[in-house]
Amino acid sequence: MNPAATVIIGFADALSAPEVVWSLAGAGFRVIAFARNGTRPALLKSRFARVEFVADPALSAKRAISDLEAIDNRFAGPIWLPLDDISLWLLRELSSRRHITVAGAVGEQADVALDKRLQFEAARASGFHVPETQQLKRASDLKVEFEFPWIVKPALAASCIGGQMGRGRAKRIADSEGLRRFTSGPEIDQPMLAQPVIPGVGEGVFGFALPDRVVCWSGHRRIRMMNPAGSGASACVSVMPEPETCAITERFIKTIRWRGMFMVELLRATDGKLWFMELNGRAWGSMALARRMGFEYPAWTALQSIDTRFIPPTPSDRPPIVCRHPGRELMHLAFVWRGPKSGSRKDWPGRMESLRNVLRTRRGECWYNDNSSDPSIFAADTRQTLISEFQMGNAGTRIWGRLIRPFVRWNQSRIRSSGEVVGRVRRANHILFLCYGNINRSAVAEQHLRQMVGSKVQISSCGFHAEDGRPVDPTMKSMAMEYGVNFPSWSSRTISRELVESADLILAMEVSHLVRLFREFPSAEGRAFLLSSVIPSKAIPLEISDPFGKTPDIYKECIREVTSATSAMSEVILHSGTAS
Repeated sequence: MNPAATVIIGFADALSAPEVVWSLAGAGFRVIAFARNGTRPALLKSRFARVEFVADPALSAKRAISDLEAIDNRFAGPIWLPLDDISLWLLRELSSRRHITVAGAVGEQADVALDKRLQFEAARASGFHVPETQQLKRASDLKVEFEFPWIVKPALAASCIGGQMGRGRAKRIADSEGLRRFTSGPEIDQPMLAQPVIPGVGEGVFGFALPDRVVCWSGHRRIRMMNPAGSGASACVSVMPEPETCAITERFIKTIRWRGMFMVELLRATDGKLWFMELNGRAWGSMALARRMGFEYPAWTALQSIDTRFIPPTPSDRPPIVCRHPGRELMHLAFVWRGPKSGSRKDWPGRMESLRNVLRTRRGECWYNDNSSDPSIFAADTRQTLISEFQMGNAGTRIWGRLIRPFVRWNQSRIRSSGEVVGRVRRANHILFLCYGNINRSAVAEQHLRQMVGSKVQISSCGFHAEDGRPVDPTMKSMAMEYGVNFPSWSSRTISRELVESADLILAMEVSHLVRLFREFPSAEGRAFLLSSVIPSKAIPLEISDPFGKTPDIYKECIREVTSATSAMSEVILHSGTAS
């Protein structure tokens, strides 16, 4: 292999990304990872990869593909390796425009990897058990054909609607009332599949496909799910697939004419029957487990793209190991504490039992994305998982907030002490202030800074409150006048993706605002900080409290704290020569 060969992987925040980087780097490849604009993937901390940024395909698939083309032009014949379904879709589109080398699925194989309907057809023909499936074009197509509960999920692993990429969400239907709500609810905007929920344990079969056979078999069994309702594993154990399962899987792989690494997701029902769930046509989350067992699937797939005659070495036998992801284990606890959303979940794990299982460690266990040669990745990946991937509602959100808030507060205190936000103010072209209602703190911040600096920078503010167009709090309006902050008119704004994406500096009032911002808009990480961070001297508290409904003295203290920060910002902006 040419030691200068470049492999471009993405997206950089995929669960498997660090393990893929280490596999490729260990084989002598130069690794570039692409990430969405505004995100802060853990790979930014890696010694073995460089991160390039592209437009978020959720906002514009066309711009994302254009940015990938620009990256392709900067390197001499790079190899592209998709890590998730969105990147697989983008590379399929890019390969239809120009010749690129893709390590993995292209053409018809990419179509199969992205369309579960094609997978089910090939799986049945190969001898797999496939759950009964209804194909839905409209919500009203769903009929009572099997016992509750059901799962309704997108037929496509990734789709582009109105020029914007996305992945549809699965919905669990527990009973006839749930069916009524689904069929009479909003119309679906993409093809869906309905299947009965089969109790059991998830298993995965891994392998490497050559033109005439599959080699280097391995696999896993899930020990714990991040969400007990069925979303991703937080702990797995390595297993060797049974010969009969390997034979059926090989027929399936040959049917779809696959090459390179693959993972077939299966479900072992309580009666022992093995059901086909889906094909993972790109790097999968438990790559750490495969690599700990000696299976360097990513490097092998890249090598195969260079030399179609490449045959990987067979690793020596090793005893089974357990591999865990710390961020997902914490999320498992939060889901368990929240409890099931559906009354049909009779097998929901107990809280204390789950806590004991997560806290207990055994000899020989290992962790996802842990490498002593790249030590910064482990903590950064755990943090990224907690901040960027945790999405729960109601009680789960409160538990999540309690888990992450101390860490965010500590980090913001550290950032404040470093003074780095002052430099960001100096470079900013669009500053966005954020609080809950946008009728007190962020409103004062926007008005005061605009009065101080005029049009030197674009200034906006918003809040999480669902109602737009509210006037400023009357008490705040009258109190603010004493500090020279005037509100001739005011109309509150609710936070939106467009506002978040357009701002290069977001300043919130409380840690809870940042926690919610990062949960709802992960791309804001790296651009959002507490307003107090613009004053390293601790002249004001780290968090600026909401004065709404409180005494006049509290309103005055709030105004003093906000305007102290915005006055410091104006000094930086007016002496920086920043242009709008």
